Amino acid sequence: MLKKSAIALAISSSFFLSGCLDVKENNDDIVAAIENNNAQAELENVTLTGSVTHLLTGESVNNAQVSIKIGNDWSEPVAVSNGLFELNELPQYSDYVLLVSSVDGSFQERAFYGKTNYGIAQLGRLEVSNAETVEFEVLLNGENTPVAGLEFSYSISTAFNMYDEFSNRNEHFIRSTYDENTGRYSISKVKGFEKSLAMDLDVDNDSIDDFIYQHGFDSYNYLTIASLMQGNTLYVSKTIENTEFQVRIAVIDEFGNTFDSLDLVSLKSLTKETPATFDAQAKEYVFEYQGSSKMKLLLPSFTDANGNSYGSSEINLSPINDGVNVDASFGHLDGFYELENGVLSLVVKPYKYTAGSTVSLVSSVTDTVTQGLYLLVDSPIELVADETTLIKKNHFTVIKGNDKADDFVPPGVTYISFADKLVQTSATSKFNSTFVTVLPQEILTAGNYRYALEKVFDKSTNKIVDFDFTKEMTVADQAVFDINTLKFDNNNGFTAGNRIVEKNTAGEAASGSTSPNGYMYFPESIDTLSYLKLTLTGYTINGTAVSVYEEYPIIAEYTRNLDLHYTASVAVNESIQGVQYNVAFYTSLTDGKWYRQNFSYPLGRLEDNQIGNKNDITFGYEYSVKGSSEVVRGQITLPVL
Repeated sequence: MLKKSAIALAISSSFFLSGCLDVKENNDDIVAAIENNNAQAELENVTLTGSVTHLLTGESVNNAQVSIKIGNDWSEPVAVSNGLFELNELPQYSDYVLLVSSVDGSFQERAFYGKTNYGIAQLGRLEVSNAETVEFEVLLNGENTPVAGLEFSYSISTAFNMYDEFSNRNEHFIRSTYDENTGRYSISKVKGFEKSLAMDLDVDNDSIDDFIYQHGFDSYNYLTIASLMQGNTLYVSKTIENTEFQVRIAVIDEFGNTFDSLDLVSLKSLTKETPATFDAQAKEYVFEYQGSSKMKLLLPSFTDANGNSYGSSEINLSPINDGVNVDASFGHLDGFYELENGVLSLVVKPYKYTAGSTVSLVSSVTDTVTQGLYLLVDSPIELVADETTLIKKNHFTVIKGNDKADDFVPPGVTYISFADKLVQTSATSKFNSTFVTVLPQEILTAGNYRYALEKVFDKSTNKIVDFDFTKEMTVADQAVFDINTLKFDNNNGFTAGNRIVEKNTAGEAASGSTSPNGYMYFPESIDTLSYLKLTLTGYTINGTAVSVYEEYPIIAEYTRNLDLHYTASVAVNESIQGVQYNVAFYTSLTDGKWYRQNFSYPLGRLEDNQIGNKNDITFGYEYSVKGSSEVVRGQITLPVL
């Protein structure tokens, strides 16, 4: 469950910079009049009309009532007459929830999400249907005992042309109840709807499912409400949270002879390994397992006393249901193994290779902490410096005409490009030169990267051979998200009435401006959030305050309503060459990468906030950081930059 804490935060909208006001053109009075009329239009009312029909019969429903919620307030229910309804005096450009319910309980209530525009809006047919109560039981697989504490839910809500936002705004769900006396669940099943029935299998609310729903050969946590019948029995199995067992591995050749003194290790992390304990009497390598995550075992390439070479091996262990799933780099070990007296016993027969055979990759992984690449190969190698590379893909580069004399960009021109950037690396190896680590020599900034090893030095043949390996990696921004870093900029070349860049790179004075085109800009640290919603509660346009209610789900579990954008600050008379798509040039923001979100029409045309001409926006916000259950809430007012 998300835990909400309120934090009061107010940023004054009077962040003014001193400076002279530009002399306005003759048509400014006309523009001001239009803007004033637009502001007054915001206060006009909207009417919603529609009809209510039955989903299965198509006939009008007369025993219905309709209520609407704007902001946090619900209206009084309005009776449907001859299947028709009309809702009057609603504010423009506001998010709403329209609820159709039954006067006598003859059909299931249904919510419709939308946003008012202006004038009269015809919503068309709103379909509802009757429901029946379905009882079913959930039993523990193998024991056939009832399982309590689960929750089953689905929604028949829908939206009017706002499906991306609807998935985050929807608060209307049909949920199950549990009868402790009968050990059975019950839920209202609405006829005619083929909806997924979501299962909450986390009984203790620790964000870890305590059960797995078993359906045939698949394990998943949903089925459809239409497929759920009266008296059904569902089966679930317990998940493994923490377990302990011993791993014993015998390493043999094709004749069954065991190998002693091998460097068999367990990797708890990519930078920390634990060597096996060798049981000389049983001729087995021993590891102790404790926890719930995967266990990775590595057997590096080795050469026996007779000069035979054996390739590297990797074994991954995943505990589940009183046993262990084994996934190895050689197929004969793969499968599910039951524990015998708390012990997992495996026999490994590594494969032989001959000098001159192709160097093969056993496994590869990148690490977000070290930002490095880790490779396990089947035979000893050395890396070739010029053939081992790390690049940052599509690096945003701004070259201005007065930056350098030798960059060939003339004065008065700014060149924009997205090109691969080479990053210097260092490399080490261990485990008989079969486990290779490649690390960047600088801390990587946020972005997408690619490691590449085109060729390697094969130590068995003393030759450079083709390897042709690439691995992609994404580095997220590590900065802590701060709500104060949000900016609303109208991209007009001015801020607080002052020109942002006075001259172009040729030294020529800038003149004129661009039309306002406002967006909310978010820093890259927004990537650290798992949830963010903004609620527009009002704005000021040229000194006139306008109240409004609009919800903007920005980040949720399955959605992300943001555009990736870049900014490059230049004068309005600068010649821009190269890439211009998804780049804003006349903001007050520093050159770099941002995320941005647009809003309804009036906000996009707001002028600069300055003394004597107030322009700002006010939002309520709530967000949570990845890995945290706490939701931070507050309110913020941003000046238009």
